[in-house]
Amino acid sequence: AITAAYSTFFDNSVKIHTKKDGPIRDEIQKIVDERDAKIKEVLSAEQYAKYQEFEKDHRNPQRGSREGFYRNNKQNRGGNFNKNGRNSGSPRNLHQNRGGNLSKEERMEHSMTEIEKNIKIDEKQKSAITAAYSTFFDNSVKIHTEKDGPIRDEIQKIVDERDAKIKEVLSAEQYAKYLEIEKNHRNSNQKKGRNNGQGRGNGQGRGNGQGRNQ
Repeated sequence: AITAAYSTFFDNSVKIHTKKDGPIRDEIQKIVDERDAKIKEVLSAEQYAKYQEFEKDHRNPQRGSREGFYRNNKQNRGGNFNKNGRNSGSPRNLHQNRGGNLSKEERMEHSMTEIEKNIKIDEKQKSAITAAYSTFFDNSVKIHTEKDGPIRDEIQKIVDERDAKIKEVLSAEQYAKYLEIEKNHRNSNQKKGRNNGQGRGNGQGRGNGQGRNQ
């Protein structure tokens, strides 16, 4: 029941980001409330109180991310936890999570805002790009949740799959601009990672080329 509630929530979130122009806070809050109501129906009072505490933690940028819910609420400090809470030493894409503090819907909104600000796309293109990012974020959470050890290759694979889907709906000029946006985001993410102490202790960004390419 909880899985179904989250599945419906993410599907509705994609629809809102695809079709809605302007502020979407109220629409997002509505589907959050609907999701939580469904979850409340199947949990005891004690369980639901604990669930609300999880959600509070995930919304609080100082205490963790929504992805942490799938990792038994372990805070993502280094940006790369696997299911055992150990740092996997793998680079992360900017859109996947800036600092480990953004929910999927927030990353979706950020991604689409950046793309639409720099590339003029129609509704069909917007829908396809949104779907590509939604699948990418879902697969990213799955990899970070289930994979032990380095995840660089797995992340690169879903990045390539995402970009291939986006390339199908963009012109050559649009896709070149998209790649430039991604390059700038990676550079920004690497800089933030260095400022936050990422790349120390696990070899990220040194010698082995990790942190340079998605």
